[in-house]
Amino acid sequence: MTSSDSGLRARLQRVERLLDRLIEVDDTNESESLPNLGSGDGSVTAPIEGDHQPPLISLFDNAVFGRQEQSTPSEDPSPQRSTLSATNAKTEKLRLPLIALLPSQEDADLITASTNGWGLRQVVYAGDDPGHPIGDIRPFFDILSLSKASAVTIARFLLYLAICIQQLPPEFDAGKLHFSSPIETVLQKYLNSVTDLVTSKDDLVCSMEGLEVLLLQSLFYINDGNLRRAWLCGRRTMNMAQFMGLQKAYLRYMREQKGDEEKFKATMWLKVVIVDRYLAVLLGFPVGVGDDCFGDESYLRIPISGLIDLVVRRLSIIAGLIATRNQRELLTTYTHTLEIDEKLDQLARELPKSWCEIPVLCPGERTLEEANKYDLITHQMWYFQLTQLLHLPWMLRAFTDSRYEYSKLSCLNASREMIIRYLALRSMNNTQMHARVVDFATIIASVTIILIHVGSGSNIENQRDVGHRKHSDMELVNKVVESMRVVAQGSREFMARQGVEVVEALLSVGETGKDNGARGKLQLTIPFYGTIHITRNMIPVNATRDQQKADDPIDELLQSQYADAAAYDQISGVLGPGFGHHLSFDQANISDPSWFPPLEAWDLDNMAASTIGDSYSLWDINS
Repeated sequence: MTSSDSGLRARLQRVERLLDRLIEVDDTNESESLPNLGSGDGSVTAPIEGDHQPPLISLFDNAVFGRQEQSTPSEDPSPQRSTLSATNAKTEKLRLPLIALLPSQEDADLITASTNGWGLRQVVYAGDDPGHPIGDIRPFFDILSLSKASAVTIARFLLYLAICIQQLPPEFDAGKLHFSSPIETVLQKYLNSVTDLVTSKDDLVCSMEGLEVLLLQSLFYINDGNLRRAWLCGRRTMNMAQFMGLQKAYLRYMREQKGDEEKFKATMWLKVVIVDRYLAVLLGFPVGVGDDCFGDESYLRIPISGLIDLVVRRLSIIAGLIATRNQRELLTTYTHTLEIDEKLDQLARELPKSWCEIPVLCPGERTLEEANKYDLITHQMWYFQLTQLLHLPWMLRAFTDSRYEYSKLSCLNASREMIIRYLALRSMNNTQMHARVVDFATIIASVTIILIHVGSGSNIENQRDVGHRKHSDMELVNKVVESMRVVAQGSREFMARQGVEVVEALLSVGETGKDNGARGKLQLTIPFYGTIHITRNMIPVNATRDQQKADDPIDELLQSQYADAAAYDQISGVLGPGFGHHLSFDQANISDPSWFPPLEAWDLDNMAASTIGDSYSLWDINS
């Protein structure tokens, strides 16, 4: 008998046992009526965890969260037994469909041994030993033990397994698994079942373990590039965390610095805020909680677990400032932008050198220490991404207004640093770690570098240092394209495929000395940039100053801002727009802070591989 036959037989036997238990549950339901729980969703569980709830809650019979206030005991204990039996029956009805989704132990071991998302286990299962092997989940996720666990525990495992499946390398042979359906179908079953049976029920997720389930669900959507659903899930997590008093628990831990339970709650509150603020900046939404979410300024310098959480809390505050700025009219916010930029610079000055450096990654090692290195790189990327998104709206105006040249240079430097760290991650042949969210950020960074150099014009090549910098920048971008091509081999990685197409189109514009034909005129629609019009300037590089002034409309626009022509001639060699290509940004002429794609564009998990060409795209190229 083959291993495939034995695995299939084991699954069939488990399904038969589950069906027998389901019949018993149905018999119980016929003989005993369920109590009216008030919520209408049929969910039952223990009362909310924690003893620090708002006092008003105790005044109500909070049926939604399973909090039934004590009444006068009945003389007849039989109704209590009936309620308990009915509750157990209802709980079993939630558990059994989830148990049926559990894979065989062989499949679970194979997936977790092969996935590139192995380091994400520390999201909820971090060990104390830095050398602890976190790639082996068998001590934590024994399928037999899980089949006896609660619905929330099973849901947590299914979501973690979904993330592992999501981040399997492109070359993984799915035929080794004993799934009866394609992997895509299995993922949808996991997500849909967990949503219907667990995360949609307030009383189940209003617990520490329930919050972990919601965070994992949001993490899955972030890695999948579906930021719309990730935000909805993250905001629900924040609402539940606030109801459970996690913000107060965080503040209490900051004051007293004691208690493992309080420390865990403080850590959970930090993760909830990070998810909300990370997504708010990308989607153009306001944040879900104020900048006092971490208490006084002094609390930002008290570590919970180490240096990274200190940095992440301050980055979260800065992300909130950017999100708030994005709700205002752009033309009135440049001073505020520079104030936020100063906070980023101050943070960088205060950080130790070890945090700013790219750690040496060790291929093949799956330890908590190695996972922390990956986390450090991704947090470094977040720092530079915030810098980029802070200045990007003003960078668009820098092509025609030298007052914003600082924003252009800030975007350029931040984009370089992001790409360098992206390539460090991918150098370990880890094409799936953090997946599409990192790919997307790197594509935007590559676009930024190309646009700045294309818009700077050919005359900049006369400056040896700047020309060398441009050459090295283009090498970085070409390495990104090569890496993205590897990522794009996966059937679901359409974001990488579309990103490669956009970057290659822009690179063709930047190639000098070649007849690019129609590429001399290009129109693109890119997230955070909006619609971009690129036109090749046919004036020779060595044209006289009078020729340029007469024939270049952008040059005329720039010169009109200076009363002294000599002053303009002095700075024109630095700015340089109009001598190589003309760049026109529709976004630069409106007051919105940046161009955010419609929410439908982020609903990427609904794009089947066979219909990607007909789906909404984040990118649009017309030449």
